[in-house]
Amino acid sequence: MFKAVKLGFVATSLALCGAQAFAKTQDLGVVTVAGTTFSNTFYSAQSFSDYYTFTIGGTDSGVQGTTVETSYRMFVSREVDINSLTLTDLTTGQQVGMDTSASSFSFSGLTAGDQYQLTVSGAALSGFLSGTSGSYSGTIQAVASSAPEASDVLLSGMGLAAVALMLRRRRA
Repeated sequence: MFKAVKLGFVATSLALCGAQAFAKTQDLGVVTVAGTTFSNTFYSAQSFSDYYTFTIGGTDSGVQGTTVETSYRMFVSREVDINSLTLTDLTTGQQVGMDTSASSFSFSGLTAGDQYQLTVSGAALSGFLSGTSGSYSGTIQAVASSAPEASDVLLSGMGLAAVALMLRRRRA
């Protein structure tokens, strides 16, 4: 009787450990237009919230990217489901936005130099074959700002002033 209770306790403990939430934290550094990759692999059924921190440099004002869920089983659909991607500005503590489409995402209106956190949330599913796993991977890249640089505005103004001066001299 004591062995059966002990065995039941161990089995329950292992089941709870396998279903625990898992969190990966990674610093992606400065995200540029060239893009940066991120990923995670799961070997058991569990929910997860992975945290990727980054900054954007220069005059970039947004990020965009894609995610792909991969299964390592034959004849079975994906084993990882991404539920949402959430972007938080860690400098101000404000949530920038949430994207539930998961296969592609886009966030705009970001401030260069601020630190951001991309949270990837979802679940790794269990299946009928033991020892199998699933994963997701993604790419995030900075999107160039559509606002002109101050130096570009200055050069344009100088060019217009030169044209106006030339027109004025022709009239005289």
